[in-house]
Amino acid sequence: MSSIVERKKLIKGKVVLVQKSVAQTINTPKGLLTVGAKIVNNIPTLDITKSVSFKLISSTESENPTTLAGKVGKDTYLENNVSVVRTVQEIKEEFDIYFEWDRNEMGSPGAFYVTNLMDEEFFLVSLTLEYPSQHDNHTNIYFDCNSWVHNRSCYKTDRIFFANVPYLPGTTPVQLRTYREAELSNLRGDGTGLRQKWDRIYDYDVYNDLGFLASDAPTDHPVLGGLNYPYPRRVRTGRQLILNNKNGEYYEVPADTYYVPRDENFSDEKILEFAQLSKTAVGGSLGPLVLSMYLNTTSNEFNGIEEVLKMYEGGVNLPISIPGKTPPSALNFPTPDVIKESKFAWMTDEEFAREMIAGVNPNVIRLLKNKEELVLPWTSTCECERITVTEEDLETNMDGIKVDEAIKNRKLFVLDYYETFMAYLAKINDLPSIKAYATRTFLILKKDGTLKPLAIELSKPYICPCGLQFVETTVVLPADKGVESTIWQLAKAHVNVNDTGYHELISHWLHTHAVTEPFAISTHRNLSVLHPIYKLLYPHFRDTFNINSLARKSLISAGGIIEQTFLPGPYSMEMTAAVYKNWVFADQGLPKDLIKR
Repeated sequence: MSSIVERKKLIKGKVVLVQKSVAQTINTPKGLLTVGAKIVNNIPTLDITKSVSFKLISSTESENPTTLAGKVGKDTYLENNVSVVRTVQEIKEEFDIYFEWDRNEMGSPGAFYVTNLMDEEFFLVSLTLEYPSQHDNHTNIYFDCNSWVHNRSCYKTDRIFFANVPYLPGTTPVQLRTYREAELSNLRGDGTGLRQKWDRIYDYDVYNDLGFLASDAPTDHPVLGGLNYPYPRRVRTGRQLILNNKNGEYYEVPADTYYVPRDENFSDEKILEFAQLSKTAVGGSLGPLVLSMYLNTTSNEFNGIEEVLKMYEGGVNLPISIPGKTPPSALNFPTPDVIKESKFAWMTDEEFAREMIAGVNPNVIRLLKNKEELVLPWTSTCECERITVTEEDLETNMDGIKVDEAIKNRKLFVLDYYETFMAYLAKINDLPSIKAYATRTFLILKKDGTLKPLAIELSKPYICPCGLQFVETTVVLPADKGVESTIWQLAKAHVNVNDTGYHELISHWLHTHAVTEPFAISTHRNLSVLHPIYKLLYPHFRDTFNINSLARKSLISAGGIIEQTFLPGPYSMEMTAAVYKNWVFADQGLPKDLIKR
């Protein structure tokens, strides 16, 4: 009889985890010596069955009437015959575990603590409990964890995980509410201190980690996120600050690796996927440093179309050799689909227009709603002649259709980059080897459902005869012969330069990566893992912190790859801040975005 009673007081569970591989641990001579010493002198710390304990927490029975917090069970250790020897390959290991738990006294488990006494962290995948029901049948209670657990000294409290039962704050069992709030407090942190690799703290900071250059003027590379340059927030790292004497602002000291909350690091699968994408994108394992060296040792301009095509046909030479590449000094890009059939397909007006809705940046083109939109938003008050696209310009290629008729039938469209680039074009055109325009492209929707370009407007700032800041505009019409044809191709090239810069800096970086991060931070700070909205949002935020930190380190930093390769150069990030001033969250979704355009 006593054995039956004892059996009923035990709850069997199955723990799934991944131990850190030897390959990850012994990656330096120092690491080899350290692990060797542990193996010889401190074998128990390497045995996970003796070094990791679990304690169940009740969701129905309180420890005392005052706090109402759920009762906590006894420390329980993993126990079974599965090998605990770590291998070079990380594999999921299953362990049996038996909790001493009297359901009549302790109630139903709703959470658990885990304590790690090992020096190395491990990845806790899940815990499944075979919980006896009233009829003595087993009902499984699932805990999806998917989290790295470090040594207990890294945390103020033991790590806690909750069962896979979503609760709103008001419907959470009272026995779990204290634990729920304590975990949120841990994730918020206190806003102080240098973040460590094991931390799981989600706090806000401005973009003061992009750095500055010794050659900067006082207004170059400002901190983004203040009143003058509003910007989305990033996750706080707490690194040391240094003063930029030229502008009086404080910047974070660069680091080899940038902090992201521990569970936001790329998984092994993501690292492999990312490496494969990088290899596909640039034809090999080309890191940001090598690409930066290439950009710094080559001209800012292509000498001809043959040099462009060479990137896809044999590759271009790099300043150094890369081991494992054949040939070792060649940078070879995959051939774009548009030129696989014909090397000059990209030059056609049809392809030029098609890419506005089927290319990488399809959300800028908009409907032309009235004739007043043909006039540029002038800021000068002088009486100098102003040139802008006219109805006559557009009707030249509209096959007899009038502008009024096309607008009424919702057939005229515009790809407008004027305001985005004009604000910085004077600075951009003062840079060496860079001369650009702010563009507007007008198109008509044909009967066959395709777009036809009608005119391109090229604008740049200049000082008019009155001595005032003015805008000089040139209208270029389609042509397929003579000098006019060459000018038309160059005009389309300027549009594509605007489009590429806008895509990478605004559509991609600002409107996708940057604006998402503060929402991801807020989700972790304000929504418990028990909250149903958290469970819906988290998969969409996965990897946001890691990819953004890599971008801040190598891509969008002062003097980084973005500044070396895109039109705005050193003003790239400042320009995104200017665009962000007009960003409204409520306007981003459907149907508002489509209605606006």
